[in-house]
Amino acid sequence: MHPADKRTPGTRIALNLLSKIYGLKDDGAADMCLRTYRKEDAKLILSFSNTYGCVNILENKLLDIRREGTQMGHLYGFEVICQGAGSEESVIPEAVIQGDEIVLKLPDGAAVVRYAFFNYGKVNIYNGKDMPLRPFIICLNPK
Repeated sequence: MHPADKRTPGTRIALNLLSKIYGLKDDGAADMCLRTYRKEDAKLILSFSNTYGCVNILENKLLDIRREGTQMGHLYGFEVICQGAGSEESVIPEAVIQGDEIVLKLPDGAAVVRYAFFNYGKVNIYNGKDMPLRPFIICLNPK
């Protein structure tokens, strides 16, 4: 890994070490992780662990190679796989932060929700200590 910005990954590694190896909860920080989710009508409400008081959008210089959008406040990295009539379609859902949760608007036929489930792309969701949200996948119709 040879990022041009070495300070950001170095800080994240140091915060993880302080938290996980040395057990310093006040000085360290852990990655934000999906804790639970619940479906309400056509919405999926996501709750997280290790938010440190808030869920933030942090702008960064990652390229938006998936061309998700340019509007301010857009939550990058979400994808919904919809199934119906023998075909699959990938949709970028509407997503908003409400307190320490994220609410996704689900399209009809939503079967799978993924976050940061790609090789390279723009993501911008972080916790209160500027640690990123880990990738995850949710199967809405488990078999």
